[in-house]
Amino acid sequence: MLKLLTRLRGRSQGDDRGLAISRYDDLSQAKVLRQLSRLSPVELTAVEDHERSHQARPAVLDKLQYLGQGGVDAATVNAVRDYESKARRRREASDRVARASGNSARNELEALSEEARYHRERLDLYRAKLYGGRAISQLRLRELERAADGAASRLRHAQRSRSA
Repeated sequence: MLKLLTRLRGRSQGDDRGLAISRYDDLSQAKVLRQLSRLSPVELTAVEDHERSHQARPAVLDKLQYLGQGGVDAATVNAVRDYESKARRRREASDRVARASGNSARNELEALSEEARYHRERLDLYRAKLYGGRAISQLRLRELERAADGAASRLRHAQRSRSA
């Protein structure tokens, strides 16, 4: 009872009004943590502002930060950003080289070669699942085989027409 009175004295009347979680200041840390995942980003921001200015519980603030990033930790967010940045730079460099060379037949052949390699590697990975004892779909295996065969056929056709 004393704990409740101390809490009530420490805040003004209706201080947690407007928050998506009713009677927020009266809830334990565990109860708050359970309710955070159902809130929208706007509601999470309001709760975070309130938490920082009042109780500032580290576990609650950590969970709010985690949810604010879409449910992933900061290391994952940074890794994805780095990967996307590197891919964008590679693509831009490749585009610059293609424009500078002006040799569209060679670029088309390289693109077909990349496509064939991509489909062949996907098929190999899927077959590895089969040999590893993991359950696979025969339909999916046939789709990957058709995609790999089609890409290889397009590459062979382009190579033959280029050499002719």
